[in-house]
Amino acid sequence: MAYRHPRLPRKPEPHIALWMLRLLASPTGLPLFATKGGFASDRLAYALDLDHWIDPEDRAFDLQAVRGELYELLARAERTAAHLPLPTPLHGNAEQLAALVGLDAVQTHILAFTVCLHCDPLLEETSDLLGSLSSTQVAQTLAVALGLAPAQVRQALGGQGLLARTGLLTIDSRHSGDLKSKLDLLSNNFADQLLSSDANPIELLRDKIQPAPAATLQLADYAHIQPMLDIIRPWLRHAQESRRRGVNLLCWGPPGTGKTELARSLAQDLGCALFEVSSEDEDGDPIDGPQRLRAFRAAQSFFSQRRALLVFDEAEDVFND
Repeated sequence: MAYRHPRLPRKPEPHIALWMLRLLASPTGLPLFATKGGFASDRLAYALDLDHWIDPEDRAFDLQAVRGELYELLARAERTAAHLPLPTPLHGNAEQLAALVGLDAVQTHILAFTVCLHCDPLLEETSDLLGSLSSTQVAQTLAVALGLAPAQVRQALGGQGLLARTGLLTIDSRHSGDLKSKLDLLSNNFADQLLSSDANPIELLRDKIQPAPAATLQLADYAHIQPMLDIIRPWLRHAQESRRRGVNLLCWGPPGTGKTELARSLAQDLGCALFEVSSEDEDGDPIDGPQRLRAFRAAQSFFSQRRALLVFDEAEDVFND
């Protein structure tokens, strides 16, 4: 059995190796990775089968030969890995998610790459070699890695694109940064869940969206607001039956007056599942407003084909999907 030093990385999956090679053999990545003095990262060289050029004892480091070999590795990967599907369960989860929210092939490809970037150390290390990137450079880098036209990537990542509107993936435009930090996924657990098991919408949102407890009251207990209920109930029922989007109900009042319980009772009366947008994560830390809004947008998309209501438990806003 061949011995592998414990600190050396495992060989990357074919799709990861292809993305790495495209970045490292690009006009931007090549001079950063392979220099006259050797490789910027011996780990990456080993992972891509260039380890015979790491401190060679029988010859000098031949920069031209190294770069030529890198091009050959890329050409070989383009002939094979470029046509392979993503490994399971990522492939199935990405396709299921695309069908659920309406992502096209380009958006799905970008999302899958970002998921891998957040979980694969070799792909992250490759992207780190490129240094700090602006939002424009992020689009260019993704275009190189995925073999797409820059215009396609810019459109997919735009503020009006589905990735941003559903909250699945946004670009941090506040400052320059490495590629991973610029590509912000829905939640901390999102990438792990897409890679580790067959995901379902509730699991993907579990750190921000939770099924609400069952109602302890009936609408009959709200006789003091019966005239309002006579308007609200048919309005919400029609919205559910017609699958109308953007139907929101604001319940206002001091804490403890039963606003959230009313939402639970309404959901029960309508035969709808009710989900609450959490104000705290699994560790008990507060979730800020923009993150809660992203979770709400994602839940709207994920639950668009089912009878469901969403409630903002702290802002006390009830949203119909």
